[in-house]
Amino acid sequence: MPNISKFRNIVLAFVMAAYMLCSTSMAAISEELKFVADIPLMPDTELDTLRSVSFDTADGRVFVLFVQMAANDQTVRAFYTETLRALGWETSGKNFVRRGEMLKVKAAPQAGDNVWKLTLSPRPLS
Repeated sequence: MPNISKFRNIVLAFVMAAYMLCSTSMAAISEELKFVADIPLMPDTELDTLRSVSFDTADGRVFVLFVQMAANDQTVRAFYTETLRALGWETSGKNFVRRGEMLKVKAAPQAGDNVWKLTLSPRPLS
């Protein structure tokens, strides 16, 4: 299993590097917001780098981020609706879409209290 462990470490290193790069490069937009792969994170959000993964597919990139936020469902949804609209995303049901990508924001109670799963993936063809 050393290959799986090595792959996981590479993926986690990429996610962490992207987190640091994006949060630094997007600082001009807002001193308060941090970003991972164009995904804004609420203030006081903790990224779980052990559970989060990213990879590329033939159709586009995929990021699955697990974050811990001390906020209720209504607050989280309001933040993402307002912030993503300002960044050019549109709502599609409970999801958000932009330029061929879809972002799902869902509570992940099986992963722990106040844990949310943010999934960025290629937008399915309609």
